[in-house]
Amino acid sequence: MNLDRFATQKNANEGVWVEPVLFGEKIGVEFLVIGKDSDEVQKYTKAMAKEIAALPKDERAEVDWKERSKQGTGLRIKGMRAVGGGDVTLGGEKIEATQAGYVKLFNEIPELLDFIYNYTEDRANFLSKEKKSSSKQ
Repeated sequence: MNLDRFATQKNANEGVWVEPVLFGEKIGVEFLVIGKDSDEVQKYTKAMAKEIAALPKDERAEVDWKERSKQGTGLRIKGMRAVGGGDVTLGGEKIEATQAGYVKLFNEIPELLDFIYNYTEDRANFLSKEKKSSSKQ
């Protein structure tokens, strides 16, 4: 049994393109996102845990881990492009494919932050495509 399609680590590190669907509509913009198992996200998560561990015990108990993790959602985006080409704009302003651009989008479209975060948390979104084999297994 060939298990290649279940190998998600490479795609989690290299990223996959996704066009978010918000409120039932595709948004016309694709994002190159890395997964929660990527080396970069793991590094961020460990740094966040270390920071939280340094807090006084009573403050640690009040930390909302999911909300804290969402603060790093912009780090999970490695590229952005308009479907069909052209610029990505919001309110007539061109949005650059930078952390500042992603933060602006998240501030104006909070649902986008939730979509990207939830998508990158789901390992199934990083499954490898099955390769056609000429030999029978």
